[in-house]
Amino acid sequence: MAQYKPYTHEELVALHDKMCKEARAIMVKKNQDYSGGRGHRDPFANFHGAALFNVQPEIGIIIRMNDKFKRVEAFLENGSLAVQGEGIADICHDLINYSVLLYGMLLTRGEDPRPQGLRELAKQRINGEDK
Repeated sequence: MAQYKPYTHEELVALHDKMCKEARAIMVKKNQDYSGGRGHRDPFANFHGAALFNVQPEIGIIIRMNDKFKRVEAFLENGSLAVQGEGIADICHDLINYSVLLYGMLLTRGEDPRPQGLRELAKQRINGEDK
């Protein structure tokens, strides 16, 4: 069994901030590529393409997330990844971004599983009104 270094709550929160900032920067760049370039307005364009294969776009996102989980599983079993230059942090960034994409897509459909009060808070945060 792996030995774990002690981690404080503050270190974990700092890691969360760092990973989310990095993931956001990656999403900004990748979304331009996957949505058809800077002039395109649909950030989910590549996932809407899943319908060409009779796959619901949200399921397409979940399939991509599962690919990432399989890579983590391979790492845990083998101690390394076969693709050089990509590590666990890259996989975690991708999972953060797929989670945001999935949630964003659900919001565009009007589906939000949170209680009403949290929906309003989320809208305020998205619009920058919570500062």
